[in-house]
Amino acid sequence: MKRSPALVVALSLLVLGSACSIGAPPASVQTAKPSPAGQNPCGDGVCGPAERADPNLCPADCADTAPPLAVAETAAISTPAQTTEALPDELVFIPDPGIRIDMASQPAPIVAADGAIYVFYTARSALPNEPNSDAVARSTDGLTFTELGLDPNSVPVINPFATLLPNGVWRLYDFDMDTGTMTSRSSQDGIHFVPDEGVRYTAPAEHLPIGVRDFYVNSSGDVILLYVAPIGIDSPDHHIRRAVSTDGGDTFVFHSDNVLGDRGGGELHTHLDPKFVELPVGGVRLITMVQGNVPIPGQLACCKIYSFTSADGYTFTQDPGVRLQTSDFTDITVWSLNDPWVILLPDGRFRMYVAALVDDGSKSEPFWAILSATTP
Repeated sequence: MKRSPALVVALSLLVLGSACSIGAPPASVQTAKPSPAGQNPCGDGVCGPAERADPNLCPADCADTAPPLAVAETAAISTPAQTTEALPDELVFIPDPGIRIDMASQPAPIVAADGAIYVFYTARSALPNEPNSDAVARSTDGLTFTELGLDPNSVPVINPFATLLPNGVWRLYDFDMDTGTMTSRSSQDGIHFVPDEGVRYTAPAEHLPIGVRDFYVNSSGDVILLYVAPIGIDSPDHHIRRAVSTDGGDTFVFHSDNVLGDRGGGELHTHLDPKFVELPVGGVRLITMVQGNVPIPGQLACCKIYSFTSADGYTFTQDPGVRLQTSDFTDITVWSLNDPWVILLPDGRFRMYVAALVDDGSKSEPFWAILSATTP
């Protein structure tokens, strides 16, 4: 399969903090076609959504559903016990048919007050010399989106990257990935932000450069910051680290390495792309991505999405099974999954939006798109 300059650029512009690097397919390899919808028979080596929801359905296909965790340097993580029971609905993500947003990556969804779903994202350029751009789309059902053609900062909806602090103020934290310096902007409505004075956090030099990060305010008012560091192909020690603020989000202090107990796994076998989703019953679920191997479009797919649950942002328990993987999608060929972001829908279900390198036959070569998967 001949690769155009546009594809070369698209595959090289990878998400910061996500360890996904992409290999080139051999010229003789043809793009694989998806299997018919619903076909994940027992014994095919694929742990499909139905098999994952009920481990008794086909144990052979689902024997390897989570990467081994390295020995934790702290007692900050507990691993899940083996279970023979079906997973609860909130852990079963079933792919929604089709593509949510074409030529797009890095989804950041938010549910508006009127129930509409907005997704802030990176619009991918189809031309090698044109830069990507920030964009936002809106949907009434969360599945069919209309691109608004607006600067995301001008959209009258709470910024999905903003954190609601214990004092009721919304705050955006801005990380300089190269210097490790974090500053902030504050808002009373979550929409209009003004810069704050001073520095909120300075990461240790050995953590540079900084990758994907997210924030969670626990029931004690501690503001937990998790971030991937250091990122890059020459940084085999990158993994998720933690800093904490106990003064309402004004000052962060480095707290601990090896938050998920997987330090030393290298870029292919550590949990990356951390994103929190608060649970209705209290506590939080952390969504992560593990690459596993280098994807080669037309030959080899990569990346699985996992989750952990925590009551306080300090101790995490890995949830059983895999939340989402490329083989779950049966109506479209998916080569890579990156930057998962889960939201709680108004009806109580959870929906994951995720960037994917896909091939649906509509273009001459694989392209980036935003897909989704929803719990029952």
